[in-house]
Amino acid sequence: SDDNDIEKVFNFPYLSDAVAVQFLNDHGRVFFIVRGLPGTGKSVLSTMLMERYPTHKIYWADKMFMTPVPIPRTPDTLRESHKLCHEKIEGFMQKNVPVIINRSTNVRVSEVSRYLLLGVKYGYTTILADTSYKFSIVPEELAATNTKRLNLDYMKRRCAQWQNVYPIYTGWFLCPSDALFLFKRFSHILDLLNKSGWSPPKVLHQEGQPFCLGRRCWFGIASTEKEYCDSKEVRDAYGSVHTLKVVGFAITHEFAVAMVMLDEGQARLLGHRDADDNDQSVSDLFSGLSVKDWQPTRCQVELSDVVEDDEDDQDEDTPITGGVENIVASDAVSFVILGSCSEDPKVPLSASKDLPGMWKALCEKMSISERGVMCEEKISVGDAVAYRAHQDYLILDKGVELEGVFTGYYQPYDTKIDKLCRNFARTGKCRFGNSCFFKHERTVTYAPATFE
Repeated sequence: SDDNDIEKVFNFPYLSDAVAVQFLNDHGRVFFIVRGLPGTGKSVLSTMLMERYPTHKIYWADKMFMTPVPIPRTPDTLRESHKLCHEKIEGFMQKNVPVIINRSTNVRVSEVSRYLLLGVKYGYTTILADTSYKFSIVPEELAATNTKRLNLDYMKRRCAQWQNVYPIYTGWFLCPSDALFLFKRFSHILDLLNKSGWSPPKVLHQEGQPFCLGRRCWFGIASTEKEYCDSKEVRDAYGSVHTLKVVGFAITHEFAVAMVMLDEGQARLLGHRDADDNDQSVSDLFSGLSVKDWQPTRCQVELSDVVEDDEDDQDEDTPITGGVENIVASDAVSFVILGSCSEDPKVPLSASKDLPGMWKALCEKMSISERGVMCEEKISVGDAVAYRAHQDYLILDKGVELEGVFTGYYQPYDTKIDKLCRNFARTGKCRFGNSCFFKHERTVTYAPATFE
């Protein structure tokens, strides 16, 4: 049948790879955002997700119209349906539903961003189940294949509105219980350092959703990052699960991080390149994006609140390796941000423009060369070896292997081509709030001048 043929097309790792499906079922906080134009198999893709993830909850905007008594589709009822969908998804997250699926059309960035905001706010690992990865967006073909009998003019209009959604970073997202384990191990190391007479900077703000940093993409503003996100290698790996080797920790004046030794395949997937202080994508992010375009959002849940008690102590279940005796400058090292040592950190923490150059900076401060760590200040703390250079610390610990799903770290953002909400523009108010279909921006009107 046609549906069976489409199922073969949707061979995404989070559907076809048994390891990935098992990991995501066990994860505890996964949010699938299904998106695609009519005629691209959203219903089939959603059904496949529901079958793979039996603990799911699903909702979409059109569900409001699927009632015994038909509800007319008007601009007001359409906005009401999106408001209801937004409320339902947020309600699922507030109840800590382990797998949530939204299957609205989600054509434009502004439509997706309202759900990206919820994912960040409640600490959900977000995966975009995007049918456009497998279907070309051709109005004539979609007009012939969509099941709602939408005509060619409609499909041309919707195809013209289609926008790709890009993350701030790609990376590997841990399950909450593994992330909490890292925090506990790090806290244990800190206690040992303090007892040894060393006083590293205090972590003042804990990261609510730690993940292993991949490549900085900055919403795909720079053409090189857009090409990277759209590349076959990244799309094929999206939603796959990798084993990460955590080899220690580092503390600087700004961050506390876990250090991850990437293997050859992981480093190749990121297309590793040295950070440049004059990187165009950095300047674009901070000068080209205004607050209206990007809503910097932080996770508002604590890991200890979402990890069940029986998951809380998992030392015996965590694979321990031999760690590394030394580390060299040419190693492919990435980081899991555990928290900020700054009193007034940038939100989110991954927005810091210093992150891509962090390994290079550590190598300079700790005198790390191809011969290893040459830093003179060195002590043993339990199973770990700690180095200190001024107020920066490097700890090589026993190795820990954790799994992470490769996806994007998304933040809610907008584009400059979306239309304004007329009600908000006139009055500064909108009854649909954050779920409004249009951009909230007030237009200023001036009374005509009077002359005496």
